[in-house]
Amino acid sequence: MGSHRLSIEALIGPHSVPLGAHSHDCSYLPDRIATEEAWLVWQLSPAAYHELMDRGFRRSGNIIYRTACEGCRKCVPIRVRTADFKPSKSQRRVLNRNTDVIMYVHEPELTREKHDVYRRYLQAQHDKSPQGDDIESMR
Repeated sequence: MGSHRLSIEALIGPHSVPLGAHSHDCSYLPDRIATEEAWLVWQLSPAAYHELMDRGFRRSGNIIYRTACEGCRKCVPIRVRTADFKPSKSQRRVLNRNTDVIMYVHEPELTREKHDVYRRYLQAQHDKSPQGDDIESMR
């Protein structure tokens, strides 16, 4: 028996607004046009979020989006099973070169500095995407 798949609209529920499709030069393949479809979402259950990730969606702030290029699936995001992950030789080399890096784990804290980094990232990577760069979009 096949699994029942809910529509995107049923998954994201009434707390969303469709943003439509946005086309731009493909970042991965020269001479191609990429198309992304997006929704602005205010509330999303963990189960719905997981299902959307399984369907190739990504999230930036309150926007969920995925590539929807006609006749092309070359840049569909993948998910890595971290429990089964084994670093390659080059990845191990990178890890060895960075043994002096110190990582701190703490509760998330929104600061002006982090917001500035986020805003610069959006400008550099997603300049033409309809993503908010205000501090509230980081919450």
